[in-house]
Amino acid sequence: MKKSLLLLLSIISLSTLTLATSNSFACGQAFPDTDPHFCSSFKEVAICHCVGAGLPRAACQNMHTLYSRMIGMFGSLERACAFQKDTSTQACIDDWKCYLNGNEDSAGRLCSGTGFTCE
Repeated sequence: MKKSLLLLLSIISLSTLTLATSNSFACGQAFPDTDPHFCSSFKEVAICHCVGAGLPRAACQNMHTLYSRMIGMFGSLERACAFQKDTSTQACIDDWKCYLNGNEDSAGRLCSGTGFTCE
């Protein structure tokens, strides 16, 4: 189970990578956190990686639960984002904060182009 959770962390920051880049689970990539389609694409890719890590689909549907598991394992978003290698730590932090809280990313750009939370 611990190995599955470690693999799950690869979903942390997929939104900042290009759509043309493939990954080990063939999940595609989410749009940047400023794109109007960020929310749906981030969730889709997160679910794909979660299921690809061996967790049941039902355990992967709720992004708040997924985030809580990640924080429970690493202790903080910063540590979880530093662990993953898909993108920069700051981009990873921005992606999760934009998804869960909305507002702006660390560069002052509106999350999803609107500033609204994804859920």
